[in-house]
Amino acid sequence: MLAAQQKQLEEINSTLESRIEEAVAELRKKDDILIQQSRLTSMGEMISNIAHQWRQPLNNIGLIVQSPAACLQGKRSFGRELDEDIADYNEGSSANFRNH
Repeated sequence: MLAAQQKQLEEINSTLESRIEEAVAELRKKDDILIQQSRLTSMGEMISNIAHQWRQPLNNIGLIVQSPAACLQGKRSFGRELDEDIADYNEGSSANFRNH
């Protein structure tokens, strides 16, 4: 009787170990998925920031091209303003990338 109980206890321990190993493997798999999703989210945010940084100077150039008379009346100072705008956006882009 004691041997039967010992054998039963060993079987219970064996199944418990296998269930724990399966649960740990499943949790690790879920952790890996969460890490990958986090990385993809980060990359998406970074790409969005890059796109925004590119659109702003391009939008300014588009506005200048669409209204050449207004630019000429400004004594061609639009070139300096455009350079300043681009420099400002580049500084902002650098700061965004350093923060990520």
